[in-house]
Amino acid sequence: MKESKMTTVIVGTNRQGSMSEVVAKQFLREFEMAGGRGQLLALKDLPRDFAFADMFGNRSEEMQVIIDNYIVGAERLVFVIPEYNGGFPGVLKTFVDAVPQATWRDKKAAMIGVSSGPTGASRAMDQFTSVLHYVKVHVHYLKPKLSNISALVEGEFVTEKRAESLIKDLALEMVSF
Repeated sequence: MKESKMTTVIVGTNRQGSMSEVVAKQFLREFEMAGGRGQLLALKDLPRDFAFADMFGNRSEEMQVIIDNYIVGAERLVFVIPEYNGGFPGVLKTFVDAVPQATWRDKKAAMIGVSSGPTGASRAMDQFTSVLHYVKVHVHYLKPKLSNISALVEGEFVTEKRAESLIKDLALEMVSF
C-alpha cells in the first residue's frame, strides 16, 4: 500500500484558546477518518521571538525543526484562518515570511475561514490566497466560511450541522488533492 502524504493543519493565530484551534482539530479528525495522514501546527506554539530571530536569513534551531517537520515534510497544508480587523492575523503573514519562499513552492493548500461576525473570514481568505499564490502554492477552490463561530461550537467540537458538513466535505476533498 502506498504511504499517504502528510498534511499539516495550521491554526492561523497565536491566540490561546482560539475557536480556530477547535476547528483545526475537528478538520484533522475528519481528515484522518477519511484516510488522510495529518499533523497540527498551532502558531501559538512558535518560538516567542521568531519574528525577530528567524527573519532575513537568520534561523534558530527550534524554528528550523518546525519548518522541517511541518512545512518541508508536508505536501499539503490546511490553514484555519480567523478574521482579525478585516484581514488575516499578522502572525500568519510573519510565519509565511519567516519560512524560505522556495519551501512553499508547489505545495497544495486549503483554507477554512472563521469569524465571530457574518462574513466567515471571506476577505481574510481572499487576502491570504494572494499571499499563497505569490509563494507559488496551489490553493483548493473549496473554502468553508464559518460565520458566528461561537454559535457553531460546543466545548471542543463544531456541532452545528452545516459547519460540520463543510469541514467534512473539505476533509474528503483534501485526501485526494
